[in-house]
Amino acid sequence: RAPEHLGGDWKRHRESVRASARVSGGGDTPFQFGSQYTHFFYTMQPVYPFRLLATSREFCVASSQSEDDCESVQFISGAVLEAARNATPTADGQQGRGQQLLLSMGINDCEAKLARIPMARVWEMLRPLPGEKDACQVGGGGLEEG
Repeated sequence: RAPEHLGGDWKRHRESVRASARVSGGGDTPFQFGSQYTHFFYTMQPVYPFRLLATSREFCVASSQSEDDCESVQFISGAVLEAARNATPTADGQQGRGQQLLLSMGINDCEAKLARIPMARVWEMLRPLPGEKDACQVGGGGLEEG
């Protein structure tokens, strides 16, 4: 499937949301140098053995020329949680509503950009792996809310 597009412009409890990149090449690629960069979010168990809990589908950074297309060379290199003012947990205990993830990235090996994505959107993108109940694991691992 084609990756989702992330238009330009973490923490739920205490486990981390991370972004990772994948480069694919060869075959019928429209890119001059034969690569397509995509990214995905994932969560891990907050304590040893740090088991993978959930992943998102692959996504790409929207091109500045066309939001329906991906930048051919893109790499998300940093992510910082921006806490929202007056952010409160929802009735189901989720935190992260109203918060945004600030992503720093390189585009085409010549530009640096920043983008924000609401944490609510990140949590919607995550799908628990088979055998996992949720994209997040809280408690039972010696963690305390705080």
